[in-house]
Amino acid sequence: MRNSPLVVALGAVMLLALPLVSRAQQAPPGKWIHRTLANAAADEAARRAKEIPPGRWWHLPYFADQLNITDQEKTRLDNLFDYNRNKLAQIKIQLETERAELVSVIDRQHLDETAAISRMKKLENSRTLLAATRFTYSLQVRKLLGYDRFEHLKSLFRNWHGLQEYSPGKEAKNPSVSAASGPQPP
Repeated sequence: MRNSPLVVALGAVMLLALPLVSRAQQAPPGKWIHRTLANAAADEAARRAKEIPPGRWWHLPYFADQLNITDQEKTRLDNLFDYNRNKLAQIKIQLETERAELVSVIDRQHLDETAAISRMKKLENSRTLLAATRFTYSLQVRKLLGYDRFEHLKSLFRNWHGLQEYSPGKEAKNPSVSAASGPQPP
């Protein structure tokens, strides 16, 4: 089986990163801790952003009715969603460009380690920006709903059987489960 260019590039990045990890551990403690904390914060932001349903969930009766989402809130959520979707699209384009540049630097006959490290840092910064943008969206939804409704939303989402069946733009695979219907009796 042939490896994809991305897998090969990531493998090369890992090989290049090993000396960096070694150097980073030898660096002054503040810098190593700062990098570790930044990675932990990005991971937590990404995890938190996945606690709410994808797409325009506020238009699904299962969520809208149980959370008492008003028409005004739906409009505000629509605007927030559109802004966030456009911003994420821009960041993803930037991320793909930086990934391609990194692969290009790594694939050159004469490896420029400094350029590879620089490209990797840019790529990591874009990934962090992507996680932060998703997290900011989640925070804005939290702010709009308030604590109680936001916690209820997370609970509804965890128990939503439509999650396994629903993918945006497609009908439910199992006709007995509608994306808008919520949990089904066993």
